[in-house]
Amino acid sequence: MGRDALKYLILAAMLFALITITGCPSEGSAPKSAVKIPESQVNRTHMETAASFATRICNKWNDGVFEPISPVAATSQLISALPPERQKSMFEEQILPEYGEFKRLFYKETYIANGNHIFRFRGDFEKGGPEVRVTITPMGLVGGFWIRPWNEELE
Repeated sequence: MGRDALKYLILAAMLFALITITGCPSEGSAPKSAVKIPESQVNRTHMETAASFATRICNKWNDGVFEPISPVAATSQLISALPPERQKSMFEEQILPEYGEFKRLFYKETYIANGNHIFRFRGDFEKGGPEVRVTITPMGLVGGFWIRPWNEELE
C-alpha cells in the first residue's frame, strides 16, 4: 500500500470515528447544557439558514448530487466531516433505505448550548419522519447536520 493510500485510509478511519451513523460532526447528541429557547426569542435568520441548508442538501441528495459543502455556509469541521463521498454513502446506505427520499421540513424547536443554536426539524420523507438537526454557530455558520430517528425530547 502506497504512502498516500495509507494516509487516506487513516484519515477515513479518523473521520468515521468522529461521525455518528447518520450525522456529523462528532456526536449526534446534544450537550447536557442545552436550553430550550422560547419561540418568541428564536433567531429567525439562523433558523432560515438552518432550514435552507438542510432543505438544499437533502434535495440535492434526492437528485443524486453530492457536492463539497461551501466554506461560506459551514465550518471547516463540517466540511471535512461531510465530503461528497461521505454524503453519498450516508444517503444511499442509511438515509434512503431507512426513510426514503426527502420531501420537506417542519420546524419544531430551538435550543442553545455553548453559544450554538440547535434547530430541530421534523423531516417529511417517503418512509417516515426523522429528526433533521442543524446547529448554527454564533457566526451564523452551519456547524452540524444530522438526520436521525425522531424523539420527542432532545437527545
